[in-house]
Amino acid sequence: MKLVLASHTTTIGGAELVLLELVAGLVARGVTADVVLPDRGVLGHRLEAAGARTWSVPYQWWAARRRSRAAAVRRSARNIVAAYSILILLRRLRPDVVLSNTLTIPSAAVAAKVLRIPHVWYLHEFGEKDHGLSFDLGFGWSVRLVDRMSARVIVNSHAIFDEFSRYIPSGKLRIAYCGVDVPDGLPRLSPPPERPFRLVLVGIKTPSKGQEDAIRAVGLLRAQKRDVRLALVGHASRDYALYLGRLARDLRADDVIDFVDFTEDPYHYFQHSHVALMCSRSEAFGRVTVEAMKLGLPVIGANSGGTRELIRDGGNGLLYSYGDPAGLAERIDRLYWDRELRERLGSNAREWARATFSVTRHIKDVMGVLAEISSAAAHHPETSQGSK
Repeated sequence: MKLVLASHTTTIGGAELVLLELVAGLVARGVTADVVLPDRGVLGHRLEAAGARTWSVPYQWWAARRRSRAAAVRRSARNIVAAYSILILLRRLRPDVVLSNTLTIPSAAVAAKVLRIPHVWYLHEFGEKDHGLSFDLGFGWSVRLVDRMSARVIVNSHAIFDEFSRYIPSGKLRIAYCGVDVPDGLPRLSPPPERPFRLVLVGIKTPSKGQEDAIRAVGLLRAQKRDVRLALVGHASRDYALYLGRLARDLRADDVIDFVDFTEDPYHYFQHSHVALMCSRSEAFGRVTVEAMKLGLPVIGANSGGTRELIRDGGNGLLYSYGDPAGLAERIDRLYWDRELRERLGSNAREWARATFSVTRHIKDVMGVLAEISSAAAHHPETSQGSK
């Protein structure tokens, strides 16, 4: 099978790690993988190391965090040009299927539609709820176009399934949980000393990711004389970093909060922590939640989005209500004092995550969707005649 995939960025984030794992697994199973990128970047080098060929086409998102009609018109014009460039590339590569690895880019889907090549959209995000994106054509119209331009739509959680089934027939949607590959060979460390009690939250620093909840919870715990320390790991804009820093100082917690920029290796922080936090307002899936679980950390997460699929309250972690730092502080305090509960939750989390989120299972699920499409195309060859 020949597959062309499109990525919305060349930096390394959750969706890009999924793409890397997916490409490596598909190539190992005999799939020819070509990946279209907006530019080469770090991701391009790593994809080629995984066995893919890469191609650069300067397309743009059809969404932004700030609404601007003029900017939307410019993006649309550039994406039309990019779609034509991808169309020429597809005629050359003659793939069996095209897959867009995000909701945020339309150009590959448009090119595939014109050539009548089966297209799959792989959705890793809500769009509006989690990232605050404003779609150039409006959210509803954009998702309806996703439906019209796709043979199947893969989603990475039941939360995403429920959100998009309002616009896309549920019979077209397929759930494929990500593999979340934790590297082998991580050093075995002794549990960190009981005090200070170390917390870690990994994720880009934005209001929707809930770092403010974590900082306020630590402020409350400090006021109760708890010996806690928090690492906030992830990139932030300059303005938001300054805001979080001021908040920590105002709460007299800045001396126990470490602000760490983006890292591709969050495992060091997980291995030196007692508890991981996932405070997102509406997480689509929660890759870092699963990474922490696979390393045996209990996770305290917001009871929303995909997080509530991953955490069984009192079973493999604890849940709190987003925007309720007092509730988050209470759950941290519970694990602060109860080592036995902490170890039980961490052990359950490790066992469940390793059984549920394997790369082998993820590749099998995606291959199943591709097989569905190939079978349908074989029965209706006119759907892909434009690629020949």
